[in-house]
Amino acid sequence: MTVRRSGDGHEIVGLTSLDTPLNTMNHGPAQLASSALQFIFNGYSGFSFPAAHYPVKGVTAEELLHLTNRLILALELHGFTVGCTSVA
Repeated sequence: MTVRRSGDGHEIVGLTSLDTPLNTMNHGPAQLASSALQFIFNGYSGFSFPAAHYPVKGVTAEELLHLTNRLILALELHGFTVGCTSVA
């Protein structure tokens, strides 16, 4: 993934690879990403860090659910407790 200048602004480009069961069945050509999906962990004490990021070109609700569940499992395996999730 990279940021490049586009006219007066910038755009994020790179290959998409969400590794979801839906995408592994599609053996079409690789797509260029147009944005980044980032998950941020916010602790109750104010502790915060970017937990994961993915280059994407549109995300379906099913893919978002899969990625969210995968991240929650990874956080819990590392000793964090996930009390709630939200979309901003």
